[in-house]
Amino acid sequence: MRSMLNIVLTTLRVAPAKRHAYEAQFKLQAISYAEKHGNRTAAREFSINESMVRKWRKLENELRQVKKTQLCFRRHKA
Repeated sequence: MRSMLNIVLTTLRVAPAKRHAYEAQFKLQAISYAEKHGNRTAAREFSINESMVRKWRKLENELRQVKKTQLCFRRHKA
């Protein structure tokens, strides 16, 4: 029975989720919402992770300096 379960689990691999890039304006909207309602509620409202809201709130000053349509602060630049 256990070996059958292992076979089923190994064949049901889920593809990794695709990464999204968000514009500065979207991030600022999420920050503004989070300031009024909290990080968790903002994350649900904008369909993002709560950790993203926390990170964006830390970077708020930098986000306000860039062009609103820029896909800013993306990591792993070549």
